[in-house]
Amino acid sequence: TEGMDLATIKEKYGRRVTLVGGMDKFIFEQDMDEIERRLQRALKIGVPSGRFILMDTGGIPETFPKQKFDQYLAMSRRLRTLAATRW
Repeated sequence: TEGMDLATIKEKYGRRVTLVGGMDKFIFEQDMDEIERRLQRALKIGVPSGRFILMDTGGIPETFPKQKFDQYLAMSRRLRTLAATRW
């Protein structure tokens, strides 16, 4: 979904194909508040009706600190659980 509008793609194709993405390749350059905002947005769009796998498009940079990565994983798990039960 790099460079594409996730909401448009989900609306047009989301019932026929499983979408993979939602996070751009620059996600790990952001502060944790911005990462959380982007995760929330992607999950709110992608999770309803299923067929969505959250994934970044650039991989995890070697320079991304392990502590921040652990925070990202915990945040992602929490938000995915929330999305599955509430959104």
